[in-house]
Amino acid sequence: VVCCLRAKKLGAGHTIARIRNPEYNDKRMSQVKQYLDTHVGQIVTIKELSDLIYRSPDYLIKHFKAEVGLTPYQYLLKRKMSIAKRLLRDTALPIREVALQLGYEDAHYFSGLFKKETGMPPGQFRQSG
Repeated sequence: VVCCLRAKKLGAGHTIARIRNPEYNDKRMSQVKQYLDTHVGQIVTIKELSDLIYRSPDYLIKHFKAEVGLTPYQYLLKRKMSIAKRLLRDTALPIREVALQLGYEDAHYFSGLFKKETGMPPGQFRQSG
C-alpha cells in the first residue's frame, strides 16, 4: 500500500499532517459503484451518493471519475443501457416496461437516451438482435 503524507496549513504557522491512503478512497468508490449497481432501476442523486460516503458532491465526482473513468451519471447510464440491451434482446417485454424497470417513467425519453447511446432506437435494436 502506497500512502502519502499531506500537510495542511492551519494558520499561524501550524500544520497538521494527514496520511492519505489510496485504498480508503478505493473502498469509497467501490461503495458508490455497488450502490449504483443495486439501485439501477431507481432515481439516484449525486447528493444521495455523496452522503453515502460522507463527502461533498465535487469530491465524489472527481474521485469517482479518476477511479472508474466515468462520472457517476455516466456510469449509471452505461449500466442502464447494458441492462436495456439484455432485456430487449432476451425478453419480449414491451419497450415501455423496459423503460419502467430502469427507472424511466417516459418511454420516449428512454428511447431517445437509448438511441443516443447505441445509435439505434430500442425497437430497431430488438429486431437486429
